[in-house]
Amino acid sequence: MAQIKLKTGNYSEIKLISLLKSDVYVEKIYGKKTIIGTKITSLLFEYLLKYKKTALSLGLPICDTTYDRIIHGSKNSYFVEFQSYIPTNFEDFIRNTQDSRTLTIYIEKYLTFFHKVMKADYPIGIDPSTRNFGIDGNGELIFFDFFPPHQKLTSNEYFLWPTPSITDRSFFISRYFSILQVRVIYGQLLRHLAHNKLLSPATLKHLIGSILGLESLKVLSISKTIKSRILSSPSPHDMDIIRILACELCFEKKITLNQLTMVFKNTHISNQNILNSQLSFAAITKILNKVM
Repeated sequence: MAQIKLKTGNYSEIKLISLLKSDVYVEKIYGKKTIIGTKITSLLFEYLLKYKKTALSLGLPICDTTYDRIIHGSKNSYFVEFQSYIPTNFEDFIRNTQDSRTLTIYIEKYLTFFHKVMKADYPIGIDPSTRNFGIDGNGELIFFDFFPPHQKLTSNEYFLWPTPSITDRSFFISRYFSILQVRVIYGQLLRHLAHNKLLSPATLKHLIGSILGLESLKVLSISKTIKSRILSSPSPHDMDIIRILACELCFEKKITLNQLTMVFKNTHISNQNILNSQLSFAAITKILNKVM
């Protein structure tokens, strides 16, 4: 049995395991790399199963899971998940393809995925990162990263893990469970399209409007007043707008791909915390102010 250790997440160990040439799967172990605690691990496992069940009920194309099991050890508990191997990551595909027609088809599939969630009033919180999606052997776009299993419990109660601060809670809720998620979706796609520029920001907005609705385009409309306020006094909760501004400037060749990467790196979310040191935002706004 061959095993290849893959890039791990904050709370997971991930291995690519091959038993036979036709039998390849991904093993994910949650809570062993970073100790979460038995009580929380059990709760997370329960919500993970519920999350997948909800995704299937919405008709979302998600990765097949062949094994889910929680293991209680003497010092810690963790759970194991086996998934079908998805050979092509969507992020890599967007960056490397030279076929604009096929790219458009897959972006439409990606947007349709989120439309189904929006239409159902966001019962689960999907992370729009294109790295959480892949293209399987049949050419289907598949979502495979179900952790953390953010979900709506009641009309005004949510399961978010790790639990964000009181200050950031409303920001995270709007980012996962409202039309404002369109900003994240647009920024994610535009960031990687900047590598080949097969689709312009205007074309991408047209696709978003046609699938996610006109309301989504209103969310992407950023006034001069908002731009001015953000560039002079940015807040951590402005991170998605800052990313959008940087992406569009990159398409206009006013900033480089390296600078764009720096913007995303310094407005990153880790463990429900926004990495927002004063130095990071000062560096970002300095770049943007020079060219706007």
